[in-house]
Amino acid sequence: MASDAAAPKKTELAITGMTCAACASRIERVVGKVAGVREVNVDLIGHRAVVVHDGVPAATLMSAVARAGYGATIAEPMQLHVDAEYRDYVRRLVVALAFGVPVVVMAMSHGLVHIPYQRWLELGLSLPVMGYAGWPIWRGAMVAARHGGANMNTLVTLGAGASFALSLWALLTTPAAHHMHAHFYFEAAVAPVAFVLLSRVIETRLRMQANQQLRGISSQLADEVTVLVGGEPRTVARATLAVGDVVVVRPGEALAVDGTIASGASYIDEAMLTGESVPQRREVGSAVYAGTMNGSGALTVVATSSASESRLARIIGGAADAQASKAPISRLADAVSARMVPAILLLAAVTIAVWWLRGGPGAATRAFEFGAAVLMIACPCALGLATPAALSAALARVASLGVVVKSAAAFEKAARVQTVVFDKTGTLTEGRPDVVGLDPAPGVNEAHLLAMCAAAEAQSEHPLAGAVLRAAGARGVAVPAAEATQAATGQGVTARVDGGVVRVGKRAWLTAEGVAIGEVTERAAVTTIYVALDDAFLGTLAIADEVRADAAAAIAQLTHAGFSPVLLTGDNASIAGAVGGALGINDVIAEATPQSKADLVRQRAAQSGHGVAMVGDGMNDAVALASADVSIAMWHASDVSVAAADIVLTQNRLLDIAVVLGLAKRTLRVIKENLWWAFGYNVVALPLAAGVFYPRWGIAVSPMVASALMALSSISVLINSQRLRARGPRSE
Repeated sequence: MASDAAAPKKTELAITGMTCAACASRIERVVGKVAGVREVNVDLIGHRAVVVHDGVPAATLMSAVARAGYGATIAEPMQLHVDAEYRDYVRRLVVALAFGVPVVVMAMSHGLVHIPYQRWLELGLSLPVMGYAGWPIWRGAMVAARHGGANMNTLVTLGAGASFALSLWALLTTPAAHHMHAHFYFEAAVAPVAFVLLSRVIETRLRMQANQQLRGISSQLADEVTVLVGGEPRTVARATLAVGDVVVVRPGEALAVDGTIASGASYIDEAMLTGESVPQRREVGSAVYAGTMNGSGALTVVATSSASESRLARIIGGAADAQASKAPISRLADAVSARMVPAILLLAAVTIAVWWLRGGPGAATRAFEFGAAVLMIACPCALGLATPAALSAALARVASLGVVVKSAAAFEKAARVQTVVFDKTGTLTEGRPDVVGLDPAPGVNEAHLLAMCAAAEAQSEHPLAGAVLRAAGARGVAVPAAEATQAATGQGVTARVDGGVVRVGKRAWLTAEGVAIGEVTERAAVTTIYVALDDAFLGTLAIADEVRADAAAAIAQLTHAGFSPVLLTGDNASIAGAVGGALGINDVIAEATPQSKADLVRQRAAQSGHGVAMVGDGMNDAVALASADVSIAMWHASDVSVAAADIVLTQNRLLDIAVVLGLAKRTLRVIKENLWWAFGYNVVALPLAAGVFYPRWGIAVSPMVASALMALSSISVLINSQRLRARGPRSE
C-alpha cells in the first residue's frame, strides 16, 4: 500500500486564454512552483496541461493556472476546447476585414481619391476593429501585465495601440485642412489585428485537423449504452462500464467497449483500428473492440475491459500524453521564446531612442515607425510552435495506425534509430509452437509416442508442453494419467505413466539417464524433443513456431528504408539461422539469455553511434527493451514488456514498425525546418524592421507590412507541419 501512496499522480487540465509559447512557459513556471508538483507539460497545440504530482488537489492546480492569468478545467484525454474558440476568432476576423480593409485602402491611396472627412471615417471604421475584433489580443496583454509578464499579445498591443493612439491624437490636434498631410497610422493599427486573427483562425483550424482522426473515432461512441442486468436491459453511462458487463450492440452502432461476443453474429467494420477496409465476420467467442462499427446483426458483448482501459482509450490517451510531453529538441526553442518578448520590448525601445536621437527631418516619425515595426515583426510564436505543431500532426497520424507512442522524447529518439533488434518467439513468429512432425522409433506407432509424451507434459507450463497436448487432442489420442512428475530444469521432465518411467527432453539428458538413442536424423529449423519409456527410446517430436505472415514483408520494408534488422533469440543456432534466412536477416544472434540480450543491445548502440530499437513481446525481453534507445512491444506482450516499451503496436502489425520509424525521421526533419525558419526569420526580420538597412539602401518595413510578415511566419510553420498528416507507406 505504501508504494501506491508514493506513486505519482497525473492531472490533465484544459487551458483557456493561452495564445503563444510565452503563455505556455508561464503556466509551466507558475504551476511548477506548487508544492508537490513534480512535472508540468503544457501542450500549446492541444491547449492542455499535464501535471505530475504527489496528490495535489485539482482545485489547487487550477488556482495556480489562474494566478498565471489563464483559465483551467479538468480535461478528458484529447479533449479540445477549440470549436468555440475557432468560431469566435472567425467572427472577429470578419469584423476586422469588413471594417479594416477600407481603412487600409484609404490610407494607401495617399489622397489620390478625395473622400470627405476621410480621417474621421478611418477613425470610425477603426473603432469596431480596435474595440471588438482585437479584444482577445488586448485582454491577453492585460492579463500578462497584471501578473508581471509579457507575451505575443503584449507586442501587438503596444504596436497597434500606439499607432491608434498617435493617430487619434493627430486627428484631434491637427486642423482639418492639414489632415491629408499629417501622419496617421490607422492602417497600422487595424492591419495587425486582422493579421493576428487570421493567424489564429488558421492555427485553431489546423489544431482541430491535427486531431480530427482521433476525435472522429471517439465521437462515434455514444455517451450512454444498454447493458443487461439480470436479463433486463438498462441504460447506463459508457464511462461506468466494467469488466463482465453484458453490453447490447444494435445494428449500425459503434461498440462501446472491448469484449467477447456472447450472442449473435455480424460483420464488424474495424477499419479505424486495423486499416482493413472490408468488414470482418465476428460471431460467438470472437473478440471485438471499442470504436469499431457493427453491421446489420444484433449482438451482446461481454466486456473484457473497462471503458477507460479499452484499446481505443489507450491509443487516444497515449497520443494525448505524447503530445503534451516535451521533446528534447523543443527545450532550446522554449527557452528562447520565453525570453524573446522582453528582449523585443528592449530592442523596440532602443530602436526608438536611436532614431529619435539621430535627428533630422521626420526623426520622430521614423523612430515611431521603426519601433512599431520591431514590435509587429517579431514572432516568438513561430519558435514556440515549431516542435509541438509537427509532433501534434505526426502523433495523430501514428495513433490513427493504432500505435501508442508514450512520449515525445521517445518519438524523437525513434528518428535516430538505424538498427532494429527483433526477438524471435512471439514477435517474428506466432509465439505458439506446434507439433510439425512425429518420428517414432522402429516398432513404435505415432499414437503411442504422442500419448506417452503428452502424459509426461500434462502438468508442465512450458510452451512446448502446450504444443504436445494440442497435437494429442487434435489427433484424438487418449492421454493416460501421470504420477510423480518432476522437471529437470533446462533438460526435460520425468513422470510415472502406467507403471513405467517416461522421460521427455533433450537428447544429451536422456543419454545421461541411460537411454540408448542411436542414430536419429533431426529436422532443420525445428525444436526436437526425445521421448523414452523406462530405458527404451520411443522416438522424437518436431516442434516449430510458425513465422508470422507479415514478418518477411516487414523486414524487407525496413531493409529497403535503410534500417539494419537483427534477430536476437534464446533459441539454438539452427532454428535462429533458419528463421533469419527465411526472413532475409543476415545478422542473427542465438542462444542469448535475457541479460545477454540487454548487453548486446547496449553494445550495438555504443558501437554504431546511432539509435537502436528493440522489438519484443515476452517477459524475458523486458530488460533488453529497457536497455534500448527505443523499445517497441507488441500489444499481446506481457504486462512487463508493455510497461517497459516506449512504443506499443496495438494491432500487432510488424509492418507498422517501418511506418512509425520512417514518420519519426520525417517529423524530426520537419521540426528542424521549422526551427531554422523561425530562428532565421527573426534574425533577418528584426534588423530589417529596426531600420538597420535604411541609411545605406533605403530599405524599410512599415508596421502594417511587419504585422503581415509576423502572421505569415507562424502560418508557415503550421502549414509545413501539416505535411506530416499525409499518409505515407501503408502498413496493411
